[in-house]
Amino acid sequence: MPQPIRVAIYLPFYSGSCESRHARMHDLIQFLNQQKEIGFTYKILAERGKNADSPRVWYARIPFLARYTETYRRPVSAGASNLTRNGIASPDPTATFTESPSTQRKGSPEQLSNPPMKTGWLSFRLITSPYRVTRRLVRVTRRLVRKAYRQSFGKLFKKISSAVRSARRGMSLIGQIRTGSAHGVVWKKCRQMLIEHVEKMQAVDVLHIIRPNAVSDQIIEILKAKNPATRIIVGPNLMAYGHPSNGFSFRQFSKLELSCVLAISTYHQHLLADFGFDAGIIRRLPPSVHPQYFHPPQNNDQPITNRPIRLMFAASQLSVEKGIAEFLLCMQQLDSRYPGEYCAVVIGSPEVNESVQTRPPEGLINSVSEQVEFVGPITRQEMNYYYSTLDIFIHCGEPENGPTTMIEALSCGTPCVLTDHICFREPELSNGCFYYPRGNIDGLINCILRAKEFIESHSAKRFLPTVRHEQTLKFLEQVYKEAVN
Repeated sequence: MPQPIRVAIYLPFYSGSCESRHARMHDLIQFLNQQKEIGFTYKILAERGKNADSPRVWYARIPFLARYTETYRRPVSAGASNLTRNGIASPDPTATFTESPSTQRKGSPEQLSNPPMKTGWLSFRLITSPYRVTRRLVRVTRRLVRKAYRQSFGKLFKKISSAVRSARRGMSLIGQIRTGSAHGVVWKKCRQMLIEHVEKMQAVDVLHIIRPNAVSDQIIEILKAKNPATRIIVGPNLMAYGHPSNGFSFRQFSKLELSCVLAISTYHQHLLADFGFDAGIIRRLPPSVHPQYFHPPQNNDQPITNRPIRLMFAASQLSVEKGIAEFLLCMQQLDSRYPGEYCAVVIGSPEVNESVQTRPPEGLINSVSEQVEFVGPITRQEMNYYYSTLDIFIHCGEPENGPTTMIEALSCGTPCVLTDHICFREPELSNGCFYYPRGNIDGLINCILRAKEFIESHSAKRFLPTVRHEQTLKFLEQVYKEAVN
């Protein structure tokens, strides 16, 4: 009987919650950890992470800093919108869904732009008096040591100076932890621990680098030394919005014989080929989301008669580039043409990087305050509530590598209105999706009207066909087998 393929999967950050462009592989790996019968053995390597739900996941656990490996500066999670504007009553989340959103937090983008920082165990206070005493002792000690040095105690001076520098570094680290700025120190330590772990690992047949970075070069070198026949697979977390400088350079792989490069869409395949990867080895990973996280409501009876249609707009940042201005203009016109028939929930952070992003006009936000509710950023796990509760998902933003959020919405039975960019023309989006030219407000409104007719013809939410995780896992297993054979 042939031995199963030995696979090492490198995922820099392992977590139950993450950005959309990393979400697919996080979901797939968590689904993988639940499977008992698969055609390969594997070990997942992560520099940092949390929620390791399988012994096959290894990540750097640093004593006293375990919680620091989480996204410690993430804003407090927004809760469920109660959708009570214009007399709209929300369904009971506990009766409809397995998990309901957490503490409620609503407001305008201005009110949400500076959310309270929730640091948990990190929010301890340094007692200033002992700290000042310590600094004074250090200064006195330094003066004494310098005097001793002048009396020919040079070696003693060096040892004490080294101890003082170590103490200063320790005090500095404590201060960084207190303020939440020790990110670089902790990450560096995590990477060092990861390399030490890889050096102790047994040889593998396949190394799957999900997101290349500076550490992946070292991992390749170590595992290739153990087994020169180790096959290398990279992706699908490569590039962002078509920019090749996101975390890796082609030079990392120019001298390597890659067995496969994974993409998350047909459009992403073209991007990778244009960037310089061999088109013959680029494979499209079928899109899917974890069925435990994204599914239609348990109570499928959600009539839309005698109430407004509830639209949903979601983006990581509420910037013009992400389409928020276009969506709000659409809401303005919808309200003027069909008063009281449409309302919306907007999800996302109002904080934008003004060097590359543009804030929406203040007046535009105020003009739709009666029809639109801003709930701020929320966790990915909470998205199922919104996808399943609301009626239509809207995406007006710039092109994405792949349609992750659209697959999530469809998996919850929610139709989508999208721009007609090629990146959203995937086979899995052929049912329940409506397309319009970006920037065309009339086209966007017409698509919303068509989506309304679609949901009126279906009395209850249902699963709109997308790829299931079982299919994606079988595809990945086949990629590993083809790489070895």
